[in-house]
Parts: sequence; C-alpha cells; structure tokens
Amino acid sequence: MDDLAKKKGVRGGHRASASKLVAKIIEAIPKASPESPEKDLSEAIAELERTLLQLDDPLGKLGGQSLPLLTPTILTSAEGNLDQSHVSISSAGKIIRAKLTKLRLRNFGGKICEWPEFWNGFSSSIDNNDQLSDVDKFAYLHRYLEGPAKSTIAGLSLTGANYKCAVELLKKRFKKKSAVQRAHVNELIQLPAVYKERDTQRLRKLYDSCEANNCALKALGVNKDSYSAIVVPTIMEKLPEQFRLTITRGQNFLEWSMEEMLNAFEKELELCEAHNAVGTNSDREQERHERNSGNIKKYGQHHHETAAALLANERRGTVYSV
Repeated sequence: MDDLAKKKGVRGGHRASASKLVAKIIEAIPKASPESPEKDLSEAIAELERTLLQLDDPLGKLGGQSLPLLTPTILTSAEGNLDQSHVSISSAGKIIRAKLTKLRLRNFGGKICEWPEFWNGFSSSIDNNDQLSDVDKFAYLHRYLEGPAKSTIAGLSLTGANYKCAVELLKKRFKKKSAVQRAHVNELIQLPAVYKERDTQRLRKLYDSCEANNCALKALGVNKDSYSAIVVPTIMEKLPEQFRLTITRGQNFLEWSMEEMLNAFEKELELCEAHNAVGTNSDREQERHERNSGNIKKYGQHHHETAAALLANERRGTVYSV
C-alpha cells in the first residue's frame, strides 16, 4: 500500500512538471525568435516529451494507458509561409519531418470548358510563383498540356522569352467566355439518358453531371433563365418515365428553373438510393419471379417446338410408308 502511495506521489510530481512545461510553451509561442521560431518551440516540445515519457513509466506499472506522443502538424516557416510537412517527435526528442504528397494539376487537352479550372490552378501554383523563372514556368506549362492544347504552342522554342507568348496564345484560343458557356450547355444536352428507375448508379451520374455543369455556368455569371427553358425539358426526357412522373406530380414543372428541377431530382434520387440500400423482400421476390417466369416461358416454348417437330416427323414417316 505504501508502494502504491509512493508511485502516486511520483506521478503527481511528473504531472505538475508537465503542466509547468505546457504553460512555458504557451508563453514561448509569441516570444519565439523571428530567425528560428521552430527551434525555440521544438526545444520546449522536446522537453515536454521527455517529461511525458518519464510519466508514462509509472503509469504503465500502475496499469494505466501509455500517453501518446506529441504530433503537431504544419508548422510555419521563417518566411511566414505554411510548410507542408508533418512533424513528429521521437522518444529521443528529435524532430522527424515527413513531406506530404504535393497536389498535382490535371492535364489540359484542349476541352474548352476545362480551361478555367486548369488556368486557375496553374496560375495559382506556377504562373504567380515569383521563385520560378519564366523558362521554368514554360517547362511546367509544356508538362501539363496535351493534344490540341499542346499543339497550340508547339512552334515556340522552350525559352523564357517565349513563355508570355505561349500563355497569350492559349488564352486567345481557349479563354472565350461565350464558347465555354456553350460547351457546358452542350454537355448538358448530350448527357446519356437513363431508362430504368432502379438504375440509381446511372441516375446519380446524370445528376452529378447536371449539377457540375450548372455550377460552372453560374460561376461564369450566366443567367439561369437563358438556358433553363432549353436544358430542363431535355434533361427531363432523359429520366425514366416513372421517375419523371413522380418528381413532377403536383408541380408546375413546365416553368421549372434548373435549380428547381435539380432539387426535385435529388430528393427522389436519395429516396431511391436509400430504398436500394435496404433492399426489400418484395423486390427480391419480384426479381426471382421474373427470372422464373422467363425460364418457364423459354422451357414451354422449347417443349412446344420439340413436340411439333416430332409430330411432323411422324406424319412424314406415315406418308413414306404408304
């Protein structure tokens, strides 16, 4: 019993020491040296880690759980920019830094409705990066282009002086607001139809494509009234008949905007997806009945054809024997 009380006293001392170190770290954060803020904080964190490890041993002997190592993430570099790395502290108090996977831009192949997305990402990470020279930016641009887009600047040699010219050529060909708008409307009109109400996967794909193109048109500042009158009836025709009747029942669907149609589409689709996830017995019985009916029908047709053939052969045999 005395041994247990002694261990509890040791644990209390370690806990008090750890609390003091935590307060010291909080106090040190605003006072960190501008030249080496990570060093000052790292030393304080390492000291706290060593104290926690000392505390962990008595707890383990008492049947308690081990304390997790400290794992602060995304520290700030000396320049004030976020350093994309994960920092963890080993039992020896050393900082281990592991680089996170860098984001990669999607290649641009010349599909005009994808130009805004590509250029926004490229300009943010590369074109506006002052640490890259123009020739480096041009090399990155070549890397992320393919197909017709790459052919647009194929005649330019890879030099820093040609980088701005390459960007201007690409913008001249692909940065056309009206053409991008038409491309999104055409994508909506040309989406494949879905014929079965139970085919929720294709219905979800149709809905997601409609939502994505509609959001793109709104981002371009297109008035929804200018394309809803054409697109909404076209999308409605691509829906299964029973699905379409369900979402339009009691609604003034002839004057629906794109948002109103998508809202009704989404609500019914979510119900269908939830119903399919549960999978009622009646659905399974109906499917089994349909399969059995099909098999019986095929067997009956085959049996009838076989009997007719035998009867015809018997008749021919009778004629020949006469």
